[in-house]
Amino acid sequence: MQVEIKAVLPIKHPMYISPGCPRDQEACHMDFLDSAAEVLKRSNPNIKKCKVTKLTDASKVPPSVWLANLSEMPLSVLPRLFYVVVFDLGYEIDEKKLSEMNAGKEFGIQEIESIWASIADSQIADLLLLAAIAYPGRFHTGTGYTSIGEDCMMNRIAPMRGMLLNHFDSSQTWPLITHLPLSEVARWEKKLGLLEGGIGDTAIKRALASFTHIQHCNGTRQYSQLFYAMQGLEAFYCRGSGELRRQLSEKCKLFLGSWPVSKNIVGKAYDLRSSFVHGDFPIECHGFDGEASEEVEKASRDLSDATTLAVRLLTATLHKCVREQITEVDFKWQITTS
Repeated sequence: MQVEIKAVLPIKHPMYISPGCPRDQEACHMDFLDSAAEVLKRSNPNIKKCKVTKLTDASKVPPSVWLANLSEMPLSVLPRLFYVVVFDLGYEIDEKKLSEMNAGKEFGIQEIESIWASIADSQIADLLLLAAIAYPGRFHTGTGYTSIGEDCMMNRIAPMRGMLLNHFDSSQTWPLITHLPLSEVARWEKKLGLLEGGIGDTAIKRALASFTHIQHCNGTRQYSQLFYAMQGLEAFYCRGSGELRRQLSEKCKLFLGSWPVSKNIVGKAYDLRSSFVHGDFPIECHGFDGEASEEVEKASRDLSDATTLAVRLLTATLHKCVREQITEVDFKWQITTS
């Protein structure tokens, strides 16, 4: 039998585009629309049909989109901030095999539809993570959902908040961050196998798992972004527990190339991370909106700079792995004397 599932996904645009924002953002969205169907089909052989439609006319957007996103912003501004992507998915289901996999249980049509609506939800979420790698800082979504029929919400798809555009503006020159084809990222991740297994148990998988957490951090939560970015970098570059600062600095140079200034900017970012983790950094109370001292303001700026660098480093590291289809990494030190 064939089950028809609809997935509806609102795509966010930044309200303001500054001169420093990536100029390739439109190209990224076009690549997503062109590639998403094929990537989904390759991820699940049960998908026999996948049609991707872009809706820009607010009058044609299903009412459930507005309802699902009311908590984020007023209804009046939604049409200006979103276009909507609709995925029409057709799954070919082997009912006999499904029954055998569940100890002979017989499933009704509604149960089968509900199961595959949940599967579609998970697959779209994985697709968004791939898009976050392919288009860093350029791709953001609101709350989506899967449905059976035209406008019957079944499962919500969590918003992909993504990383702030200011992490990737043109004033930052090292490491260089561009975008990648979504299909290339999907091919690499398929070889890596993190999304299928769900647990990072190698250096690259742990680095990518840390990256996925950044995508769901609110853009203003720099503490969380810095923690996960540095966690991913240490997972990729550091071994053991000795001289982690030196390991990170020197291996980043080895893998990504030297930074264009004399000071150890990677080491400084590591020091700031350590200061925060060990409780030496000024920590604001949750919800604090008062006036901070000049010293605290400087610490906040340092935190922002370190967060931007750490996020860029982790992104550039994963991008090199994608471009070269690297799925395993090890660092060896060798001294030759004569």
